[in-house]
Amino acid sequence: MHSVSLHLDRLVTGDLLEVAYRRPSGKTGPGAGRPNKLYRRASKEFAVSLPPRRYDLVGDILAIAVTSAADGVPLDEALHESARQEGCHQGRSSKVSIARDR
Repeated sequence: MHSVSLHLDRLVTGDLLEVAYRRPSGKTGPGAGRPNKLYRRASKEFAVSLPPRRYDLVGDILAIAVTSAADGVPLDEALHESARQEGCHQGRSSKVSIARDR
């Protein structure tokens, strides 16, 4: 339970949740116990932007890996190598576009 409350409190700190304290209904006075800590979604709105998904890129990586596997390379090795090569290619492409933007 400690880790759950830790994460909930982090969300409160980040203004994603709000906290209210209330005693269980019907209990009052000194023996009523500690009030419950209740969480609710913050009223603040957020906008999130994620990069587009590239299903075509994943398909290309898998197709290259399957072709290599058909030539006798173990599929997991072929997939790893295909993904590594594409990652290197993407990295080189982004460095070129960053250099052009400067």
